[in-house]
Amino acid sequence: MTNVAELKFPASIPVPEISLSLHRDQVSGLNLYILVKDFHLGPPELAVKGRRPTGQGNLYINGKKVRRLYGAYQHLSEGLFKPGVNLVMVSLCDHDQRPCKRNGVHIQASCFLNLDTEELVLHSFSSSPTH
Repeated sequence: MTNVAELKFPASIPVPEISLSLHRDQVSGLNLYILVKDFHLGPPELAVKGRRPTGQGNLYINGKKVRRLYGAYQHLSEGLFKPGVNLVMVSLCDHDQRPCKRNGVHIQASCFLNLDTEELVLHSFSSSPTH
């Protein structure tokens, strides 16, 4: 496995922020909403140079990378989850797969959830550094 360089944000620009919201879908699975600030989620071919930082999210479920994310809304099928407690995590990176960091801290958000309980989300966390 190669060591990928990190994407560092200079102090002159706002640090991207990320948080997650998960809800049960009315038909099946879950709906994930990724709220990002000062970062544009989108595919490489639509990246606009010189605007705010642009890239993608990487979705991990229970430590396994599931897919790249180019938008804020995602449907997650039931088959991605195990019974009981699960961890959903999204990290931000550029299109060269360099993780977004400020002061050595990855910019990512996660939720612990339990599909077997009425209250779905047990705990949410965001490592978005403050400016």
